[in-house]
Amino acid sequence: MNCEMISRDEKLADYFGVTTAMVPLLDELLRDLYALGSFPHDIVDQMRCVDIDYSSRILDVGCGKGAVSIAVAQRFQCRVLGLDFFESFIEYARMSALKASVRHLCTFIQADVHTDLSDQEPFDMAVFASVGPIFGTHVDTLRRLKTAVRPGGYVLLDDAYRTDDAPIGVPGYESCAGYDETILQLTRDGNRIVSERVYPPAAIQQMNQRYCQRICERAEALKKAYPNLSDEIDDFVAREAEENRVLENHMACATWIVQLGDGEQSG
Repeated sequence: MNCEMISRDEKLADYFGVTTAMVPLLDELLRDLYALGSFPHDIVDQMRCVDIDYSSRILDVGCGKGAVSIAVAQRFQCRVLGLDFFESFIEYARMSALKASVRHLCTFIQADVHTDLSDQEPFDMAVFASVGPIFGTHVDTLRRLKTAVRPGGYVLLDDAYRTDDAPIGVPGYESCAGYDETILQLTRDGNRIVSERVYPPAAIQQMNQRYCQRICERAEALKKAYPNLSDEIDDFVAREAEENRVLENHMACATWIVQLGDGEQSG
């Protein structure tokens, strides 16, 4: 295995919270999770409040299996570029776009968004759906995405905020802010929130239960095929269950559409 491949596996292992030995199993563990934690049809419904049409160009950062990208292309008949680091997700997205008859509108590229994002021409909107804090705080995230969006363009951010002060030990959630602080972060730099949707807790719980059941079923089969990784597979399932518990009891999931301002405040 060459150095590039090792580096890729290490980055994927870090993102998913597993060892590199588990990376080849991730595709199977997540096989049944098409939208990967987002609500694609709700997202495209929300996008109708801004000036998106067939002439728009949309960037889907951390596009996963392409669920949101494809839903956007179907609804608006516009061009969408999806970027994700997990190559098997990109392959799945391409096949899904073909089945959905929007392959001519969707382009999916395996890319490291930490380094490749600025290489893109300005888009009308950047979508950042259920990706996690890979760029840091919401302020950092919007500033990073702003480099790929036209002046006055939009970012659709699908994320979560804290509903209490209980300690959270799940990686990626410990730095989440409450609602008021989240809004302050989103409106820094002259940004303006043009739409907000908070998802009902029951909808999140139903999605989590469905995902957890599918992951557990895949995990049991994989433990038989890879008995040497049985403990690590169990650890992965346990972490997913704990993440679901945190989301259902200490967080609220929401989607915001933010129109980007032309300033950048210090601090």
